[in-house]
Amino acid sequence: MQGNGSKIVPTSEVTSEQLTTTASRRSVCSVASADAVETQQESCASDSSIRSRKKSTKKNPKPDAFDEHHRQPSRSVESGLNRGDTTSKKNITRFCVHFCIRLNKLVKSGTENFVLNLCKLNQPISERFEITLSKNSIQWLATGQAYTCQVASPQKASKLKGLKSFITYQLTPSFSGVQVCRRYKHFDWLHEQLMSKFSVLLIPPLPEKQVSGRYEEEFVEHRMHLLQLWVSYICHHPVLSRCEVWMHFLTCTDEKKWKQGKRKAEKDEYKDGNFFFTVSCPSQHLDFAQTESRVENLARMARSMENAVRAFHAIAQEQAKRMMTTSKRECAKYSGAFHALGHAFELDQDEQSRPLAEALTFTADCYEAIGQLYESQPKRHLEPLMDDFFIYRGMLALVPDAVQIHKSANSKVREHQKLADEGKTSLADADLVRSRAEVIDYTILAETSHFRNECVIEFKKMMAQFLHSEIEFYQSVVDKLKDAYQRFI
Repeated sequence: MQGNGSKIVPTSEVTSEQLTTTASRRSVCSVASADAVETQQESCASDSSIRSRKKSTKKNPKPDAFDEHHRQPSRSVESGLNRGDTTSKKNITRFCVHFCIRLNKLVKSGTENFVLNLCKLNQPISERFEITLSKNSIQWLATGQAYTCQVASPQKASKLKGLKSFITYQLTPSFSGVQVCRRYKHFDWLHEQLMSKFSVLLIPPLPEKQVSGRYEEEFVEHRMHLLQLWVSYICHHPVLSRCEVWMHFLTCTDEKKWKQGKRKAEKDEYKDGNFFFTVSCPSQHLDFAQTESRVENLARMARSMENAVRAFHAIAQEQAKRMMTTSKRECAKYSGAFHALGHAFELDQDEQSRPLAEALTFTADCYEAIGQLYESQPKRHLEPLMDDFFIYRGMLALVPDAVQIHKSANSKVREHQKLADEGKTSLADADLVRSRAEVIDYTILAETSHFRNECVIEFKKMMAQFLHSEIEFYQSVVDKLKDAYQRFI
């Protein structure tokens, strides 16, 4: 076994010592603890109520294990204008609890096995991802040309003679120009594969699966927009955009090959902690204190940004509701008042009063138009902003996972260094544990650098678009009022 600069080859050596885990101390649980307790209290009913529900279930049986159209959504971070705060709160709780469970399993079976060299793998490594170090900057090595992918043309389709219906989307990658047809369940399957394989990468969430109203045009268009955001982020990622399962999803047009590729991805042994076998790192050792500082900075930044994004989202949601209700209603009141005043002057039947009556009526129409602007504006500039927030809230929720994986790996380094100091293990074994932990740290730091760069670029773009939309909106209001003003001069 060699250091970080060489390829790490898994061995079949297995020890009888039971692995200890630190997943129970996972910091992300603190994010959801209050909500999780509330959710557990709501779900814990008495025996009598449980029996009552069982009787009710017999009368109204539910689909077995959530079938295709009734499956409980695996992602619960919400977006859009019509999401209630209570629902969003509970969904965020389920989102965090889901990843608590995922991390517990991960630390037990993945990361620690990699660090301690307890993995038994039979498949050859078919893809590698390289990390570079330059000027104290740790980055993923981008290979190949950048590309984009368009999600378009949602269509309702069916199978089994119409017994099952669904929406399909056409994906067109720029590097081939060949369209592939994908359903939401294909996106969901891909997301699960990516989450399973890349344990420390910040993968954006998918929009929720919805049962009722899923064929309504507005819902379909909104989901397509969220899927486009998701696909665009994957295309920009130097690792995700090149991985085999993603390329299979993006390019396969043959049904038989599609199923073969799915089975291959599902049987991939290089998932969870085994993913680190596919990472090639610089040979230079990391400074432990500096690495700790960087990881802690990441954790603090993620907590602060998540709180800020949540607050911004709440403000935007409140403003959207106010614009579509209160502001529109106030404009309607002004419109009615001007109409009434204009009608009064019309009744005067005097030539001198007619221009004033027409000006008042025109002003009433202007206020009615302004009310319509208020009603439609949130969809134009607030909903896209909240959709972007949805993507980043989902990724920020994964940061505690990466931080805990770092802590778990480095706790093993300290344990083996202590054993080496006590003469209970060799220095060579302790160095091997350290080298493997550094692979994990390099991976986390490279992902942190990419995420930070994307945040700076995307948030700058988001805020510019938001302010530009605000300027356009209020300029439209001013133009309407100026037109009305000219009638009185």
